[in-house]
Amino acid sequence: MFGYVVLALLFLWGVLMIAKPDLLWSIEHKDQMDRQRPTEKYVSTMRVAGSICMVLAVALFVMFLR
Repeated sequence: MFGYVVLALLFLWGVLMIAKPDLLWSIEHKDQMDRQRPTEKYVSTMRVAGSICMVLAVALFVMFLR
């Protein structure tokens, strides 16, 4: 049961990384930067990493079902 919760959280983290990379950047750099925006490289890297998290979560879920 705990494994399914972890996989669901991993999947939701991936969705967040794809949908809101700016939000994650602002949380990560809240005290360091004043009114600056993340670079396009950061945004694209976060979206790729989010996609990997989602695929990994689905693949592990399928493995747990077997």
